[in-house]
Amino acid sequence: MRQTISVKFFARRDRTTATGLVPIFMRIGLEKKRLNVTTKIHVNVDDWSIQDCQLKTKSNSAKSINKMLDGFKMKALDYQRELMNEGKPITLENIKASGTVSLWKEKSCYSKFSRNTTYK
Repeated sequence: MRQTISVKFFARRDRTTATGLVPIFMRIGLEKKRLNVTTKIHVNVDDWSIQDCQLKTKSNSAKSINKMLDGFKMKALDYQRELMNEGKPITLENIKASGTVSLWKEKSCYSKFSRNTTYK
């Protein structure tokens, strides 16, 4: 049984706003199961790289958003490590219960970048 989670980001093109922005979701995968978590970040669909799972432009706001996404990924991996250290099974339910779903509310990740959560 695989005990390592995978973390990827994707743009939900089916939820495009009136201004042409798409929301970015974080997908946590474990044993062929998925947990999709909203990041509350909206970006221009043309600037999103499907292969790299991040913004492909090099502007300051794009760099800030990419750093924020890296922070979300590291936080999810930290929760996995905490579960392992506590001897708890690594399941999506335990990850969800540990607070990963509300990552954007944490001061350490969200408030630092809150002014840059919409990229045009």
